[in-house]
Amino acid sequence: MLPAYALSEESQTHEQPWQNIEFWQGAAGGLLFHELGHVVTALSYGGKPQLNRGSIVYPGSHFSQRQQLHLSSAGFQAQWLLSEMAFHALEHDEASPNQQRYKGAISMHLAISAFYLTGMKDMPTSDIYAISNATGISRNHLAWITFLPAALDAYRLLGNDVPTWVGHLSLGIKMSEIGYVWLF
Repeated sequence: MLPAYALSEESQTHEQPWQNIEFWQGAAGGLLFHELGHVVTALSYGGKPQLNRGSIVYPGSHFSQRQQLHLSSAGFQAQWLLSEMAFHALEHDEASPNQQRYKGAISMHLAISAFYLTGMKDMPTSDIYAISNATGISRNHLAWITFLPAALDAYRLLGNDVPTWVGHLSLGIKMSEIGYVWLF
């Protein structure tokens, strides 16, 4: 799935995304934005985030069940926000020199969602694992409901003549899931 953009027809007639530094800048930015969602949320609750073997951990921090849900889902929320901003820019600023960066950021959103669906959900330090602990919802169910907007977004990014309702549905799902988290 990374880079998802490589599957599109447009990429077959132009430079491949993995050969384009701007695409990789966007992908790196997408990953950074996901992780910053966690860091900012943790700091807002008084946590002291640290990096440990590729995972952000919060030693000595004690979060309530509700705060744990907010913290664990903040990465998905951040990547959804970034992907919607990137889609808006792709649709409304076709002449922008940042087109490849937008596509890279969206592709990272797709990759992160796919990685959680295919195995990261079972890692004890993963977002899905922590969300499951906070809510009691199964990791498999959570992985699928976080992947659903990514599947729609893959169609938005890679499809031809994509109906506008696809974007509206994806945004609606993202907003519903964010609403659930913050009203939990």
